Amino acid sequence: MTNKHENKNTGAPPLSFREFLNIWHALHGKKVPLPWQQMAIWLECMIDRGETRMVLLAFRAAGKSTITGFLIAWLLLRDRSRRILVVSAEQSLASRMAGHIRMITETHPAARCLVPRRGASARSWSSDCFWVAGAGHSREPSVMARGIEANITGSRADIIICDDVEVPNTVSTPMQRESLRRRLHELDFVRVPGGITLHLGTPHHAESIYSGEPAADGMPPFLSGWRTLRVPALDSSGRPTNPQQHTRRSLHSLRETVGAGRFGSQMLLRPQVDGEYPFHSSLLRNRVYDGEISCREAGGETALELGGRRLVRSSCHWDPAVVHLRGEGVRRDRNVVALLFQEAQRTAPRQGDIDPAENLTRGGAIYLHRLFYAGSPPPGELQSPLDWLCGEVAEFVESFHVPVISIEVNGVGAYLPGPLRGALSARGVNAVVTERHTRDNKSRRIEHGLGALFSSGQLMVHSSVMSTPFVSELNSWRPDVPGLHDDGMDAVATAYSYGLIRGGGLESVRGMRWRGGGGITHLPEVDPYSSLP
Repeated sequence: MTNKHENKNTGAPPLSFREFLNIWHALHGKKVPLPWQQMAIWLECMIDRGETRMVLLAFRAAGKSTITGFLIAWLLLRDRSRRILVVSAEQSLASRMAGHIRMITETHPAARCLVPRRGASARSWSSDCFWVAGAGHSREPSVMARGIEANITGSRADIIICDDVEVPNTVSTPMQRESLRRRLHELDFVRVPGGITLHLGTPHHAESIYSGEPAADGMPPFLSGWRTLRVPALDSSGRPTNPQQHTRRSLHSLRETVGAGRFGSQMLLRPQVDGEYPFHSSLLRNRVYDGEISCREAGGETALELGGRRLVRSSCHWDPAVVHLRGEGVRRDRNVVALLFQEAQRTAPRQGDIDPAENLTRGGAIYLHRLFYAGSPPPGELQSPLDWLCGEVAEFVESFHVPVISIEVNGVGAYLPGPLRGALSARGVNAVVTERHTRDNKSRRIEHGLGALFSSGQLMVHSSVMSTPFVSELNSWRPDVPGLHDDGMDAVATAYSYGLIRGGGLESVRGMRWRGGGGITHLPEVDPYSSLP
């Protein structure tokens, strides 16, 4: 049996990985950087222990790709029959790794024996797929470098290196993130049983494949259970990890230049969206509640309460889309109903409050109580899609004692007020249906509406909302990227801006009274953005 510390091709005791690195650096009059020493020890230990799934996260320019090139050369020196696949976000990045490996084998005294001198191996040496000397007659090359989008069906590899597969071009949108994960899953069919997969990189998005947090859809982290080494630019004491490369002053200057969000992601390895995009689900982590609405009679009027707190205002808005009801899957518009409540104004915290530390001086807390994403009619449904949809919304209105619901009537919504009133009347629900004509740009509406809501410090979100597509919309939204899902965001922004900011008299509950006064029959047509530049 071959000893794990014995060279499989020569039988001679091989160099350790650290010795392999030290020889090359000494030859060039250099010292192995401190982060490299940590990475080298960890990589060699993991491989000798038989670990097959590893993740190496290191700050930008730490040299993680460079040290991995040395690792590949060292692994081939130990066993020349190994087949190694290098996958990067783009072919050019993978090609750089292939060239780096060739340079090491050509210049390292212990690895020059890997350079083929004649035959087919020598002819392939300058390509992105090459065989080292002594590789045998394997159909697969010793090293093959490919971009993540390349077709590698039919390939086999003993070791797969995923080098910076996550970059802005592969994770900026939900479709890109889904495509990246699908491509990475394909690598499981390429790696032979017992083979090794090593990921190298830095996080570029809050829903990074390297994140230790569950995804927005509740799925576990993508690399859950993998052995992981994290090498941030600052250690736990706030000192630079590599003083020869970065000082505290230089890191502070970099943070001021690139922004706190990008610095935290790329240098401290904390997955997040750049700070210039403020709508992210992480802002809601400590603002989630589980209470439900209760309705009671008090002093001759109807009162709505949430966990003992009196609700005095509401705003419910329907952003309609019916194209998907006709089976037109190419359109991604969704039907969304957003429901907001606001509690009575108070200036001091009370015992048992959802957020006791909150000091609300501009009105009580605002509760995003529900987001209803209407689906398609079930098979065999006899009603027309529009009538069925209005019935679903009418049930929603009745369930949550909604006094007034507005509908955006710019497009298909123009056909919905009548059928919705009919559906409400059939249920005996005396809610008011109003029509909203939105005249502003959707991105501008979302930016100003959600921006004001998030910055108010008053927003609370029901736990059910956190399991809707609204979370992924927040995490992915960009004002300048077309085609993104944003219907939930638009519904919430409109409900807040048209209802709680400017809308008056939203007090009627199914024909009964809140705070005195009768039910309302008309809402003023206001444009909450008319005063904006």
